[in-house]
Amino acid sequence: MDFELTMMFIARILLASSAGAIIGYEREHKNKKAGLRTHIIVALGACAAMLLSKYGFSGAEAYDPARIASQVVSGVGFLGAGLIFVRHNEVSGLTTAAGVWTTAVIAMCFGAGLYVVGTAATAIILMIQTYLFQQEHHHFDKESYSLKFTTATKDTVQDVEDFLKARAITWRGVAIGHNDQVYDVLLKDTALDDDEWVAVVSYLESHTAIDGFYID
Repeated sequence: MDFELTMMFIARILLASSAGAIIGYEREHKNKKAGLRTHIIVALGACAAMLLSKYGFSGAEAYDPARIASQVVSGVGFLGAGLIFVRHNEVSGLTTAAGVWTTAVIAMCFGAGLYVVGTAATAIILMIQTYLFQQEHHHFDKESYSLKFTTATKDTVQDVEDFLKARAITWRGVAIGHNDQVYDVLLKDTALDDDEWVAVVSYLESHTAIDGFYID
């Protein structure tokens, strides 16, 4: 393999990893479990698999450049399934799983040399994630929401309840799940208006014992 071709492969991997980093940073900024590292690794792996699929077996008699690439699509889909949770008849993690899958496809575009397509797709998914998040979480049209967060310390649950009580914010019920030293907390039917939502988010972001949260 000549030097120029090797540099091209490395450049494609770096571009794909950069796209994964951009998407992952936005996810991590919103306290999603699949954040910066996950998206970079998925992008890097998908790009490398695409390069292997397209160039690794080009000298073989029965050469199929799409064989490995097609397995990446289904394989990352299986990975994304692990990010989807169903609890109390509510589904969460669908957007994150879809984002991981799309990140892999974008990385494959870079691996195939489709730089414009990969760059455009990165920009579009970033705009979608950012703009629609603002639309969904800053313009409320429901009377109540489910507040969910994870923590390694059960005392944090009481901290959050005390904070809500101090602001006269009500909720209908609390469900606490415990697995591998992590508490998954669900505060059902929490009554929030716009100002209260901002205050709650600021509090959850500043609490060092809260690993991640979101509001449905």
